[in-house]
Amino acid sequence: MACAVALLLLQDGVASSRQSAPTNPLTDHAQAFLARRARLRPGELVLIISDRSTDPPVRSAFADAVRKAGATVYELVLQGEPGTTNALEIARRMRFRRWYPDWVWKVAEQCDVALVMTTLGGSHVGRNPELPHTRIIEVPFARREQLADPMALGNYPEDILATIARVAWKQMFGARRVELTDPEGTTLTWTLDAKAWGEVKNLDPARNATHVALPAPYRALHPDMRGTIVASSTQSGPLPRLALTVKDGRVVAIKGGEFVADHLKKLFAGSASVQFPSFPAPGSNWVEETALGTHPRHARVPHAETFGWSAGMSGWSGAPRAGVFHVAIGTSNSGRNSPFAREHGLEIQHLDLELYSPTLVMDGRTIIARGHLAALDDPEVKRVATKYGNPDDLLRVTWVPTR
Repeated sequence: MACAVALLLLQDGVASSRQSAPTNPLTDHAQAFLARRARLRPGELVLIISDRSTDPPVRSAFADAVRKAGATVYELVLQGEPGTTNALEIARRMRFRRWYPDWVWKVAEQCDVALVMTTLGGSHVGRNPELPHTRIIEVPFARREQLADPMALGNYPEDILATIARVAWKQMFGARRVELTDPEGTTLTWTLDAKAWGEVKNLDPARNATHVALPAPYRALHPDMRGTIVASSTQSGPLPRLALTVKDGRVVAIKGGEFVADHLKKLFAGSASVQFPSFPAPGSNWVEETALGTHPRHARVPHAETFGWSAGMSGWSGAPRAGVFHVAIGTSNSGRNSPFAREHGLEIQHLDLELYSPTLVMDGRTIIARGHLAALDDPEVKRVATKYGNPDDLLRVTWVPTR
């Protein structure tokens, strides 16, 4: 019972007993998710980590599911900042700094399983730690609408997503000339050479199946991306319409964007002479990520822009949806870049901009046509989808974001 004692001693912790709770209509989905991901055993100690922006019915459903598996459940509900709804502030403060205390993991390591229902720092500042005796399971549901939707990420067959990702990767791999356009105004061209592809030659795109990233443009021997990026959304909410002029792989001019433009200009000026690891020259104004989504049935949760922190847990983001493309501006989250920024007192910069109806052409082959991902039409994808139901239904895009 060490886990229970630790939680009871923490001011932000709330411990729950073995007593069964009333039946929750969302529990079936929670049970199915835990059966696939956690494989709970009777008698295990399970810690649910969430914050006040997580929908209480979601927490209750998972607590019920844990009890039904014969395990003991404890909840740690952190304060968080659910009132913060500005998309840029969510991206900066939730994803790019460690805003939860380290003692959270001290509690987790006393349990057999930790179900993480909130962003405890995110991949951009270091993923969840490796705990030798604790299975850490990231739960992709922050709102009841997500958990209730059988097509939502976490419920949708992962085998289909993995197949789509691998087919799309095969279609793209090794291409040299890249052209990206979008009706909102984006027009970009760039080259991916052998050096850039060589760094990802052993990548399995199914490891992060709804986020298939091309080699970073700056990884080419001579970065030459040029054109314009126009967008009005990041992955945690809407932004004022922003237009970025790109030359040689980096942002050289900004129009529109209001407070977002002010923020970027300040960051770029403050780090203009800083040489971040792995980048070809000083500065933080690089286009450092380009990636496409693969999930045909992904949909934004209605009114997600009002959710605060949980908007950053795919409540708002359109990026996972098949055919959506996103580009990120900043200094990358890979290798030494994140720890380098912290060591030098710099903000970790990574602003994702989503494009909802893009056309992506690589060496003359159309990968995405006005938001339609060509991989969805592949016979292998359809064959795998048939194992789970009607492929026409499972592979049909039903949600088209407007901003």
